[in-house]
Amino acid sequence: EILKTLKSFLPDIICLQEVTIKFLNLLLDETWLKENNYYIIIMGNILENNQNQPYGQLMLMKNFRPRAFSICPLDISENVTNTRKKRTKQYIIARFALNSDVTIDVINLHLHSNHTFNANEKRCQSLEYFFKTMNTQNYMLIGDFNFGDYDIKEQNILQRRQHQIHDLWKDIYDLDENPGYTFDPSRNTCAQITSNFQLSLRLDRYLLHKLHNISYSIEHLNMIGLETIPIDPINNKYINQSDHYALQLIINFRIRSISQRSALVLLPPMNIWPLIESFREKYDPLFNQLPPHINLLWPFFDLIDTEDDEENILLPLRLLLAQCKSFNIEINEIDSFKENHITFLKLNQQSTKHVKQLYENIKQLFPQWLLFCNDN
Repeated sequence: EILKTLKSFLPDIICLQEVTIKFLNLLLDETWLKENNYYIIIMGNILENNQNQPYGQLMLMKNFRPRAFSICPLDISENVTNTRKKRTKQYIIARFALNSDVTIDVINLHLHSNHTFNANEKRCQSLEYFFKTMNTQNYMLIGDFNFGDYDIKEQNILQRRQHQIHDLWKDIYDLDENPGYTFDPSRNTCAQITSNFQLSLRLDRYLLHKLHNISYSIEHLNMIGLETIPIDPINNKYINQSDHYALQLIINFRIRSISQRSALVLLPPMNIWPLIESFREKYDPLFNQLPPHINLLWPFFDLIDTEDDEENILLPLRLLLAQCKSFNIEINEIDSFKENHITFLKLNQQSTKHVKQLYENIKQLFPQWLLFCNDN
């Protein structure tokens, strides 16, 4: 039934966890897999024969290959007092090109379950590892995170990075209305069998980290694989495809550039432009290129009049500015930048204070802009 579900959707990218050699062999025999030229990255421990129940992750891509990929160990420290035999967790990372310059890394992971010694600490270490080592890349973490929305330690880590790490389910759903339980013993027979505490949890997620150079819009995100398999229809007995439901995501990425051609500025009222322009004409080499202005953020995002620009740039700005008290700007001095000898009209102390406060408020709206400035 899992293979039928995959065939019905034919996704561009498929990330699977806890894949056994038997399932892999069934998958490789599927006609749809061959007809659609799926490229497969298989974790080596699926093929190992020295384990009682070997399993691991795999990633499939339809009609294209990643620019690069690797299978890496999860770099976490071990408690030296733990004498149990350890198996190193691994993850698959594949890099895809959005254009010739911009890439995104897709990471298929499976964090430690509560059956593991010190599981909470290991999951926290794993999250911190990704967030610290991958913070200069666009990336998406996909898989079984093995913690729910009430696991405080893990959720605190996500909360501290809520402006950098986007939990895509929470982007579009209110958890009170649609909690997104991918592990749900209340209605999943397999989950009832594997669960110790019969708790419904949102274990599987998409976490996205993006830089200034891309934006995204979610076209569709939902749970799939909810169909059951009859095992005794006469007695109304059915079983689910897996103890986890799967997630299907359709997401659109758009390359967004921050350019010196664009700036966020304050424009003075047009009725006082003649007074300012009479000064600029003598001293400002950009007089014929730009209107009189006060720079707030420069460089800034290139806007191309799309719904995404409206939602992610203009609307947050309007909401912020609607809450700001109006203030007057006064000019009481002429000054110049020594490095380029450009002369400008200088604000008085109170006006400078107002503009600086506005700048501080606005820059918090755009953490990707801050990241760009820090990198450059």
